[in-house]
Amino acid sequence: MEIIGHIRNYPKRPIFFIEEIYPFLNYISFKWERDFKPFDFIQFVHNKYFICPLIVIIYLLFCKYGNILMRDKKALNLKRTISIWNFVLSFFNLLVTIKLYPVLIYIIYHYSLTGLLIIPPIYTCGFGTVGLWICFFIISKYFELIDTLFLILKKKEITFLHWFHHSTVLLYTWDTYYEEIPVGFIFICINAFVHSIMYFYYFLASCYNKKFKWSIIVTLIQICQMFLGVLLTSYCLYISYIYTYNNKWTVSFVHKLKNNIYNFISYEKKKKNMKRLGQLLKWISN
Repeated sequence: MEIIGHIRNYPKRPIFFIEEIYPFLNYISFKWERDFKPFDFIQFVHNKYFICPLIVIIYLLFCKYGNILMRDKKALNLKRTISIWNFVLSFFNLLVTIKLYPVLIYIIYHYSLTGLLIIPPIYTCGFGTVGLWICFFIISKYFELIDTLFLILKKKEITFLHWFHHSTVLLYTWDTYYEEIPVGFIFICINAFVHSIMYFYYFLASCYNKKFKWSIIVTLIQICQMFLGVLLTSYCLYISYIYTYNNKWTVSFVHKLKNNIYNFISYEKKKKNMKRLGQLLKWISN
């Protein structure tokens, strides 16, 4: 176990590396990705947790008063800059999707959605390629605030949906990593996929300077993301009630969780993924 300050004990490796299960994934990852350990980033998030809410407060003030900077100036022509920016963000989120989805699918298939939501994320998606790209994704949420800067420089209106989305997603991803809440991994997977499409649309729209007919698809995908988030949150509330959820994942909790899982398995013993989940939690608690 790895002991990080006053936080808690951590395993030195996950329950699996996705490249060991699907060797072909080695061809689309580097050794430095596969060797990643999250301890330094975990320590940083815990020691500097205040950075995120502080930046969000500054960001919200900037949204409210930033237009003062451009009051006596002409709107800037940032077409090329914004086109490149949107393409970079689209490509980045596509990479996150490619890196994370094999792990998401594997866990759900072998341990069920319930398993994904109750297994401590450090055991499933904290290490290696998936763990590294989760960290990259969280950091990228700070950079996405630059979207708002472009709006101000172009003297465009900053809508409620715009600033609310940027600030809450940043707070959510930062806090779920801090608290080690498993559902945060699912949210990142969904959000990365949606943003890869959304920013690619923005890239095309900025290049051709027009709104495409299929913009409705982007809107529908974003709405689906919202409903999925609500459904996942509701299901997590149910899970927290059934399994006495505790995001600190202490040893005593894991033992209690293991007993609850065994009871659940006895009720649905025909499901193989529940059996795997029970074996996994037994391994974690040892």
